[in-house]
Amino acid sequence: MPSSPSSKGVQVYVAGFSRRTNRDDLKDLFRKFGKIRDIVLKERYAFLEFDDSRDAEDAVDEMNNYEFDGRKLVVEHAGKKSSKKPRGPQVDDKCYKCGKTGHW
Repeated sequence: MPSSPSSKGVQVYVAGFSRRTNRDDLKDLFRKFGKIRDIVLKERYAFLEFDDSRDAEDAVDEMNNYEFDGRKLVVEHAGKKSSKKPRGPQVDDKCYKCGKTGHW
């Protein structure tokens, strides 16, 4: 069952792609896992927001270490602690657009 428009999506951190990679490339790579609400693309990393947590889980499971354009992607749940420092928006971070907490 799809999430309601007001519910929060699930964020996935993606890195390791080349500078040539654009939003459409990422959308094409990840759309097979489910609805993507938003893509925030920085220079060498991006945050993809999936509508459903199962879709995000599948994307992480299948796309981490996936070779794309001659490079291995790093695909992780945004904000979850790993062996490195957490990546992506944290609970106390403020939205990059409106400055409020609770979302990115």
